[in-house]
Amino acid sequence: MIIYHSRGAYPGRLAAAIAAGLLPPEPPPGRADLAAALAALGGPGAMQAEGLWAAGMDRQGRRIYALGRASRPDVVERAFASLAGLAGLAPGCFALQAVGRPVAWNDLLARVLQFLRLQGAADRVRLAGLRRAWGEAAWAAAGAAVAKGPAPPPSAPAPSRNLIYFCYGGSHSSVTAANIHLGRLPASHRARPKEILRQPLFDQARNQDLGLIRHMGTDEAGNAIHVVGLAGGKAVLSRALAELLALSGVPVADFRFEPTLQNAGIILRLGGYASRGLGWVAVGRPVCALGVWLKYPLYGSHVKEVRRKLGLTVLPPSDIID
Repeated sequence: MIIYHSRGAYPGRLAAAIAAGLLPPEPPPGRADLAAALAALGGPGAMQAEGLWAAGMDRQGRRIYALGRASRPDVVERAFASLAGLAGLAPGCFALQAVGRPVAWNDLLARVLQFLRLQGAADRVRLAGLRRAWGEAAWAAAGAAVAKGPAPPPSAPAPSRNLIYFCYGGSHSSVTAANIHLGRLPASHRARPKEILRQPLFDQARNQDLGLIRHMGTDEAGNAIHVVGLAGGKAVLSRALAELLALSGVPVADFRFEPTLQNAGIILRLGGYASRGLGWVAVGRPVCALGVWLKYPLYGSHVKEVRRKLGLTVLPPSDIID
Protein backbone atom coordinates (compact mmCIF):
# COMPACT_ATOMS: atom_id res chain seq x y z
CA MET A 1 0.00 0.00 0.00
CA ILE A 2 1.31 3.46 -0.92
CA ILE A 3 -0.24 6.64 0.44
CA TYR A 4 0.58 9.91 -1.33
CA HIS A 5 -0.01 12.82 1.00
CA SER A 6 0.05 16.54 0.31
CA ARG A 7 -1.11 19.80 1.79
CA GLY A 8 -4.35 20.17 -0.09
CA ALA A 9 -5.78 17.22 -1.95
CA TYR A 10 -4.79 17.89 -5.57
CA PRO A 11 -1.03 17.06 -5.55
CA GLY A 12 -1.50 13.82 -3.59
CA ARG A 13 -4.45 12.73 -5.69
CA LEU A 14 -2.62 13.60 -8.88
CA ALA A 15 0.43 11.53 -7.87
CA ALA A 16 -1.82 8.61 -6.88
CA ALA A 17 -3.70 8.80 -10.17
CA ILE A 18 -0.41 8.79 -12.12
CA ALA A 19 0.92 5.85 -10.09
CA ALA A 20 -2.29 3.89 -10.67
CA GLY A 21 -2.23 4.61 -14.38
CA LEU A 22 -5.37 6.75 -14.37
CA LEU A 23 -3.46 9.76 -15.71
CA PRO A 24 -0.23 10.05 -17.75
CA PRO A 25 3.06 11.32 -16.27
CA GLU A 26 2.98 14.32 -18.60
CA PRO A 27 0.28 17.00 -18.31
CA PRO A 28 -2.09 17.19 -21.27
CA PRO A 29 -1.60 20.24 -23.49
CA GLY A 30 -5.18 21.38 -23.85
CA ARG A 31 -7.53 22.96 -21.32
CA ALA A 32 -10.25 20.46 -22.11
CA ASP A 33 -7.94 17.56 -21.23
CA LEU A 34 -6.83 19.33 -18.04
CA ALA A 35 -10.47 19.82 -17.09
CA ALA A 36 -11.10 16.11 -17.68
CA ALA A 37 -8.11 15.28 -15.44
CA LEU A 38 -9.47 17.56 -12.71
CA ALA A 39 -12.82 15.78 -12.93
CA ALA A 40 -11.05 12.42 -12.60
CA LEU A 41 -9.47 13.64 -9.35
CA GLY A 42 -12.86 14.53 -7.91
CA GLY A 43 -13.31 18.04 -9.24
CA PRO A 44 -13.07 21.27 -7.21
CA GLY A 45 -14.69 19.56 -4.23
CA ALA A 46 -11.64 17.32 -3.87
CA MET A 47 -9.89 20.03 -1.88
CA GLN A 48 -12.44 19.56 0.88
CA ALA A 49 -12.45 15.75 0.76
CA GLU A 50 -11.48 13.97 3.97
CA GLY A 51 -9.80 10.66 4.57
CA LEU A 52 -8.02 8.37 2.13
CA TRP A 53 -8.88 8.39 -1.57
CA ALA A 54 -8.47 5.08 -3.40
CA ALA A 55 -6.89 5.46 -6.85
CA GLY A 56 -6.51 1.77 -7.68
CA MET A 57 -3.50 -0.51 -8.11
CA ASP A 58 -0.07 0.18 -9.56
CA ARG A 59 1.88 -2.13 -11.89
CA GLN A 60 3.38 -3.97 -8.93
CA GLY A 61 -0.04 -4.79 -7.55
CA ARG A 62 0.11 -2.34 -4.65
CA ARG A 63 -2.94 -0.44 -3.52
CA ILE A 64 -2.64 3.30 -4.14
CA TYR A 65 -4.24 5.97 -1.96
CA ALA A 66 -4.04 9.73 -1.56
CA LEU A 67 -4.46 11.89 1.53
CA GLY A 68 -5.01 15.64 1.62
CA ARG A 69 -3.69 17.00 4.90
CA ALA A 70 -3.29 20.20 6.84
CA SER A 71 -0.71 18.73 9.23
CA ARG A 72 3.02 18.85 8.51
CA PRO A 73 4.50 15.86 6.65
CA ASP A 74 6.57 14.77 9.67
CA VAL A 75 3.46 14.73 11.86
CA VAL A 76 1.66 12.49 9.36
CA GLU A 77 4.63 10.15 9.11
CA ARG A 78 5.04 9.83 12.89
CA ALA A 79 1.31 9.26 13.38
CA PHE A 80 1.11 6.49 10.78
CA ALA A 81 4.30 4.79 11.97
CA SER A 82 3.28 5.09 15.63
CA LEU A 83 -0.15 3.63 14.99
CA ALA A 84 1.32 0.82 12.89
CA GLY A 85 3.59 -0.15 15.77
CA LEU A 86 0.72 -0.01 18.26
CA ALA A 87 -1.50 -2.16 16.04
CA GLY A 88 1.24 -4.67 15.34
CA LEU A 89 1.26 -4.09 11.58
CA ALA A 90 4.21 -5.59 9.72
CA PRO A 91 7.05 -3.19 8.84
CA GLY A 92 6.84 -2.15 5.21
CA CYS A 93 3.13 -2.95 4.90
CA PHE A 94 2.63 0.59 3.64
CA ALA A 95 4.72 3.46 2.35
CA LEU A 96 4.12 7.18 2.73
CA GLN A 97 5.14 9.54 -0.06
CA ALA A 98 4.98 13.30 0.42
CA VAL A 99 4.09 15.28 -2.69
CA GLY A 100 5.54 18.76 -3.37
CA ARG A 101 4.02 22.17 -3.21
CA PRO A 102 0.29 22.65 -2.67
CA VAL A 103 -2.23 24.24 -4.97
CA ALA A 104 -4.36 25.43 -2.08
CA TRP A 105 -3.62 29.05 -3.00
CA ASN A 106 -5.02 28.44 -6.48
CA ASP A 107 -8.13 26.91 -4.96
CA LEU A 108 -8.61 29.87 -2.59
CA LEU A 109 -8.19 32.35 -5.43
CA ALA A 110 -10.60 30.32 -7.55
CA ARG A 111 -13.21 30.47 -4.78
CA VAL A 112 -12.88 34.23 -4.57
CA LEU A 113 -13.31 34.53 -8.33
CA GLN A 114 -16.27 32.18 -8.22
CA PHE A 115 -17.84 34.28 -5.46
CA LEU A 116 -17.44 37.28 -7.73
CA ARG A 117 -19.23 35.24 -10.41
CA LEU A 118 -16.14 35.11 -12.60
CA GLN A 119 -16.53 31.41 -13.31
CA GLY A 120 -14.28 31.37 -16.36
CA ALA A 121 -11.40 32.96 -14.49
CA ALA A 122 -11.92 30.59 -11.56
CA ASP A 123 -11.70 27.56 -13.87
CA ARG A 124 -8.50 28.87 -15.45
CA VAL A 125 -6.88 29.39 -12.04
CA ARG A 126 -7.74 25.85 -10.94
CA LEU A 127 -6.37 24.33 -14.12
CA ALA A 128 -3.19 26.40 -13.87
CA GLY A 129 -2.62 25.08 -10.35
CA LEU A 130 -3.17 21.53 -11.52
CA ARG A 131 -0.69 21.95 -14.38
CA ARG A 132 1.91 23.42 -11.99
CA ALA A 133 1.57 20.47 -9.62
CA TRP A 134 1.80 17.83 -12.35
CA GLY A 135 5.59 17.62 -12.62
CA GLU A 136 6.19 17.18 -8.90
CA ALA A 137 3.33 14.67 -8.68
CA ALA A 138 4.85 12.59 -11.49
CA TRP A 139 8.25 12.76 -9.76
CA ALA A 140 6.69 11.57 -6.48
CA ALA A 141 4.88 8.74 -8.26
CA ALA A 142 8.14 7.57 -9.81
CA GLY A 143 10.01 7.86 -6.53
CA ALA A 144 7.47 5.76 -4.64
CA ALA A 145 8.27 2.83 -6.91
CA VAL A 146 11.27 2.16 -4.65
CA ALA A 147 9.86 3.65 -1.45
CA LYS A 148 9.93 1.58 1.69
CA GLY A 149 7.32 1.72 4.39
CA PRO A 150 8.15 3.21 7.78
CA ALA A 151 9.37 0.68 10.30
CA PRO A 152 6.97 0.75 13.27
CA PRO A 153 8.74 0.88 16.63
CA PRO A 154 8.74 -2.42 18.55
CA SER A 155 5.90 -2.74 21.01
CA ALA A 156 4.09 -5.26 23.14
CA PRO A 157 1.01 -6.92 21.66
CA ALA A 158 -1.86 -4.45 21.64
CA PRO A 159 -4.63 -5.00 24.21
CA SER A 160 -8.07 -5.91 22.94
CA ARG A 161 -9.14 -2.25 22.83
CA ASN A 162 -7.22 0.99 22.49
CA LEU A 163 -8.66 4.42 23.20
CA ILE A 164 -6.72 7.33 21.72
CA TYR A 165 -7.60 10.82 22.96
CA PHE A 166 -6.30 13.40 20.50
CA CYS A 167 -6.01 17.18 20.30
CA TYR A 168 -3.73 19.68 18.58
CA GLY A 169 -0.54 19.29 20.59
CA GLY A 170 -1.11 16.19 22.71
CA SER A 171 -0.18 18.14 25.80
CA HIS A 172 -3.28 19.56 27.49
CA SER A 173 -6.80 18.57 26.41
CA SER A 174 -6.04 14.98 25.45
CA VAL A 175 -3.80 14.49 28.50
CA THR A 176 -6.45 15.86 30.86
CA ALA A 177 -9.13 13.60 29.35
CA ALA A 178 -6.88 10.55 29.61
CA ASN A 179 -6.01 11.24 33.23
CA ILE A 180 -9.69 11.70 34.12
CA HIS A 181 -10.46 8.44 32.33
CA LEU A 182 -7.78 6.63 34.37
CA GLY A 183 -8.98 8.09 37.69
CA ARG A 184 -5.96 10.28 38.26
CA LEU A 185 -8.21 13.33 38.14
CA PRO A 186 -11.81 13.51 39.34
CA ALA A 187 -14.66 13.26 36.84
CA SER A 188 -17.57 14.50 38.94
CA HIS A 189 -16.08 17.61 40.50
CA ARG A 190 -13.59 20.24 39.47
CA ALA A 191 -9.95 19.36 40.05
CA ARG A 192 -7.79 21.87 41.86
CA PRO A 193 -5.26 23.85 39.79
CA LYS A 194 -2.44 22.10 41.67
CA GLU A 195 -3.82 18.70 40.61
CA ILE A 196 -4.13 19.85 37.01
CA LEU A 197 -0.53 21.06 36.96
CA ARG A 198 0.80 17.83 38.48
CA GLN A 199 -1.08 15.37 36.27
CA PRO A 200 1.19 13.06 34.23
CA LEU A 201 2.40 14.49 30.88
CA PHE A 202 0.58 17.81 31.29
CA ASP A 203 2.26 20.50 29.18
CA GLN A 204 5.16 18.18 28.41
CA ALA A 205 4.88 17.37 24.68
CA ARG A 206 7.57 18.78 22.42
CA ASN A 207 7.31 19.73 18.78
CA GLN A 208 8.92 16.43 17.76
CA ASP A 209 6.25 14.55 19.74
CA LEU A 210 3.46 15.67 17.41
CA GLY A 211 2.00 12.57 15.79
CA LEU A 212 3.58 10.23 18.36
CA ILE A 213 0.99 8.11 20.18
CA ARG A 214 1.93 7.98 23.87
CA HIS A 215 0.62 5.39 26.32
CA MET A 216 -0.98 6.80 29.47
CA GLY A 217 -2.13 3.64 31.23
CA THR A 218 -4.75 0.90 31.29
CA ASP A 219 -8.24 1.33 32.72
CA GLU A 220 -10.13 -1.15 34.92
CA ALA A 221 -11.57 -2.97 31.88
CA GLY A 222 -8.18 -3.50 30.28
CA ASN A 223 -8.49 -0.76 27.66
CA ALA A 224 -5.16 0.87 26.81
CA ILE A 225 -5.44 4.65 27.01
CA HIS A 226 -3.24 6.82 24.79
CA VAL A 227 -2.84 10.46 23.79
CA VAL A 228 -1.58 12.07 20.60
CA GLY A 229 -1.31 15.53 19.10
CA LEU A 230 -2.27 15.62 15.43
CA ALA A 231 -1.75 19.37 14.87
CA GLY A 232 -3.77 21.07 12.15
CA GLY A 233 -6.24 18.95 10.24
CA LYS A 234 -6.51 16.58 13.18
CA ALA A 235 -10.02 15.38 12.26
CA VAL A 236 -8.91 14.43 8.74
CA LEU A 237 -5.75 12.71 9.96
CA SER A 238 -7.55 10.74 12.67
CA ARG A 239 -10.06 9.52 10.08
CA ALA A 240 -7.22 8.48 7.77
CA LEU A 241 -5.54 6.58 10.60
CA ALA A 242 -8.76 4.70 11.31
CA GLU A 243 -9.10 3.91 7.62
CA LEU A 244 -5.53 2.58 7.55
CA LEU A 245 -6.41 0.11 10.29
CA ALA A 246 -9.54 -1.03 8.47
CA LEU A 247 -7.63 -1.46 5.19
CA SER A 248 -4.98 -3.47 7.05
CA GLY A 249 -7.55 -5.87 8.50
CA VAL A 250 -7.43 -4.55 12.06
CA PRO A 251 -10.88 -4.86 13.69
CA VAL A 252 -12.53 -1.45 13.92
CA ALA A 253 -13.61 -2.07 17.50
CA ASP A 254 -10.00 -2.44 18.65
CA PHE A 255 -9.24 1.26 18.24
CA ARG A 256 -11.25 4.33 19.09
CA PHE A 257 -10.16 7.90 18.33
CA GLU A 258 -11.70 10.51 20.60
CA PRO A 259 -11.30 14.28 19.97
CA THR A 260 -10.86 16.54 22.98
CA LEU A 261 -9.97 19.99 21.66
CA GLN A 262 -13.64 21.00 21.55
CA ASN A 263 -13.48 21.23 25.36
CA ALA A 264 -10.67 23.81 25.31
CA GLY A 265 -11.32 27.52 25.56
CA ILE A 266 -9.36 30.50 24.34
CA ILE A 267 -7.36 30.76 27.59
CA LEU A 268 -6.03 27.22 27.27
CA ARG A 269 -5.19 27.77 23.61
CA LEU A 270 -3.27 30.96 24.41
CA GLY A 271 -1.44 29.27 27.28
CA GLY A 272 -0.56 26.30 25.10
CA TYR A 273 0.83 28.56 22.39
CA ALA A 274 2.91 30.47 24.94
CA SER A 275 4.28 27.35 26.65
CA ARG A 276 4.66 24.88 23.78
CA GLY A 277 4.85 27.23 20.82
CA LEU A 278 7.01 30.06 22.16
CA GLY A 279 8.75 28.18 24.95
CA TRP A 280 7.53 30.56 27.66
CA VAL A 281 6.84 27.70 30.06
CA ALA A 282 6.86 29.76 33.26
CA VAL A 283 4.14 32.01 31.83
CA GLY A 284 2.20 29.59 29.66
CA ARG A 285 1.90 26.53 31.91
CA PRO A 286 -0.10 28.24 34.71
CA VAL A 287 -2.34 29.80 32.05
CA CYS A 288 -2.93 26.30 30.61
CA ALA A 289 -3.89 25.02 34.06
CA LEU A 290 -6.30 27.93 34.47
CA GLY A 291 -7.80 27.22 31.06
CA VAL A 292 -8.39 23.56 31.94
CA TRP A 293 -9.80 24.49 35.33
CA LEU A 294 -12.33 26.90 33.79
CA LYS A 295 -13.58 24.27 31.32
CA TYR A 296 -13.10 21.27 33.60
CA PRO A 297 -16.78 20.23 33.79
CA LEU A 298 -16.74 19.75 30.01
CA TYR A 299 -13.81 17.34 30.28
CA GLY A 300 -15.49 15.40 33.07
CA SER A 301 -18.77 15.08 31.19
CA HIS A 302 -17.00 14.09 27.99
CA VAL A 303 -14.94 11.35 29.62
CA LYS A 304 -17.94 9.95 31.46
CA GLU A 305 -19.78 9.68 28.14
CA VAL A 306 -16.80 7.95 26.52
CA ARG A 307 -16.58 5.49 29.39
CA ARG A 308 -20.30 4.81 29.13
CA LYS A 309 -19.92 3.96 25.44
CA LEU A 310 -17.12 1.55 26.34
CA GLY A 311 -19.43 -0.23 28.77
CA LEU A 312 -17.59 0.89 31.89
CA THR A 313 -19.27 1.66 35.20
CA VAL A 314 -20.89 5.08 34.96
CA LEU A 315 -19.31 7.52 37.36
CA PRO A 316 -21.51 9.66 39.66
CA PRO A 317 -22.81 12.76 37.89
CA SER A 318 -20.76 15.91 38.28
CA ASP A 319 -21.91 18.38 40.91
CA ILE A 320 -20.56 21.27 38.81
CA ILE A 321 -23.14 23.40 37.02
CA ASP A 322 -21.81 25.45 34.09
